[in-house]
Amino acid sequence: SRGLGDVYKRQSEGDLLKSQQRFAYFDQNLGWVGSLMALEPLKGYLLKSANTSTFTFPRQGLLRLKGGVIDQPDVKDLVADDFNIDPNAYEASTNVIAQINTCDEIIESEDWILAAFYGDELRGWSDKGIKVESNDKASYYLTIYGDVQEDYSMMLYNKSSETGLLVDGDINFAKNVLQGTPADPIKFNLLLIQDCEKYKNSILEQDLLAKTTYPNPFSNRLTLVVPVSYTHLTLPTIYSV
Repeated sequence: SRGLGDVYKRQSEGDLLKSQQRFAYFDQNLGWVGSLMALEPLKGYLLKSANTSTFTFPRQGLLRLKGGVIDQPDVKDLVADDFNIDPNAYEASTNVIAQINTCDEIIESEDWILAAFYGDELRGWSDKGIKVESNDKASYYLTIYGDVQEDYSMMLYNKSSETGLLVDGDINFAKNVLQGTPADPIKFNLLLIQDCEKYKNSILEQDLLAKTTYPNPFSNRLTLVVPVSYTHLTLPTIYSV
C-alpha cells in the first residue's frame, strides 16, 4: 500500500479520490482528509480533479499517518453480524461528510460509527469520526451504495453494545458526488437529545476499573480494586487466550 500525498501530484481544492469503500478530499489548508488512507494494489479508484494529473506508483505516503501504519479494514469487517452489505452489488455510490450535534463522549468514541439505511436495508457504514482540527467536532466520512431517487435514514451505532441512536434528517442519493466538505460538513441532530453526563460518567467508570484491574493479561493472580463509593453491579468476564 502507498499513501496518497506523493502518489498524486498537482492536487487542488475540492479534488476527490475514492475507492469502492472509502474516499479522500483535498483541502488547501488541511491537505488530504478522509477515510481513504492509501492506494492498494489490484483495487480500482475514481478521481475527480480540476487539473490534469499524473500518477506515479509506488511512491511515499499521502495522508499524515502515525507510525506509518495503514489500517483500512473491509467494510464487511466493520458491520455487525445483524447487518449484511455487499458493495459489489451496486454500480455507484454517494459520499457524505456529516457532523452529528451530540455529546463529545459519543462523537470521540471509537465505538460509535454512522450507518445509513434504505428502509431496513443497510447501505452505508463509516469508520469512527475524523477530527481535522483540535477545536472542531469530529465528522463521519460515509460511503453509501445505491441508485437514483433513493433517500437514506441514518443512525449512530454503537459496535460494542449493538444499540443505535436515530439521526434527524435524510441523505439523498447523488451518483459519485461528495455531499459536504471537511470545512463545511452536513450537520444533523439526533432525534432524541442525549444525557451527556451519563456517557461521561460511564467513560470515567470504565477508565477507573481499567486502571485498578491488574495485571492484564494475567496468569495465576488478578487484582481488582473497587472504590467504596462504587455502587454499580459489575460482572467481571475472564477470557482464556
